[in-house]
Amino acid sequence: MDEIIEVLKRLGFRDYEARVYATLATRGEATASEIHRVSGVPRNKVYEVLRSLEDRGMIETIKSSPAVFRAIDPESVLEEYKEQLVSAVDTAIRSIRESKDFSTLHPVWCVRGLAGIKNRAKAMLQRSEEVFVITAKRVYLDMILKIKSPEDITIVTDNAEKFSDLSVKTLELKKEFSGIFNDAVIDGVRYRFELLLISGYESFGVYRAGDELLGVSISLPIIILFQRMIFLGLLAK
Repeated sequence: MDEIIEVLKRLGFRDYEARVYATLATRGEATASEIHRVSGVPRNKVYEVLRSLEDRGMIETIKSSPAVFRAIDPESVLEEYKEQLVSAVDTAIRSIRESKDFSTLHPVWCVRGLAGIKNRAKAMLQRSEEVFVITAKRVYLDMILKIKSPEDITIVTDNAEKFSDLSVKTLELKKEFSGIFNDAVIDGVRYRFELLLISGYESFGVYRAGDELLGVSISLPIIILFQRMIFLGLLAK
């Protein structure tokens, strides 16, 4: 039940609401005393939470002594709840797009942490028609191919054999330049190149600095042009 509670909280349920609803959804029906015992919600808070869930149309009451509560068809209720959330997210995205002032955006941004890096890379890939992918790691290609078609990707790597089973155009760096994928220690900090995405108008690089994963997004056209020219010049003939 702990997993259900955590998912409900991610959907916007408060902690006590998630515990009470998960209890009813998994048990079918229960009295307030049973809900208190199973969910761990304080006895003096159980009725308050039950009223809140009932007002939202998620549970119903059987008038008996003591009163019995049950979840109203959790599958259909949560499906409707999901539709409301999706609609709200779509509205928020549309409103943000309509009100966003792109003239004030800074051309260079730093992203920290895996979740933020994945979101930033996904957003770039979805906007781009063709992408150069500079990496020596297969794990990144698996993620990218879930978003982009193979014909829209060109891989630049140190060893094309790593990706020979993929139907993707693969270019190999000259041997003397393949060292860009090696670790480098600067001022006692170990840096490791992970990934560089280059489209027609922006790039996104990912690297490790010690134990921290960092991403750098650049949307300066002249820098993007230089990046493409540099890597094309490093390719083996």
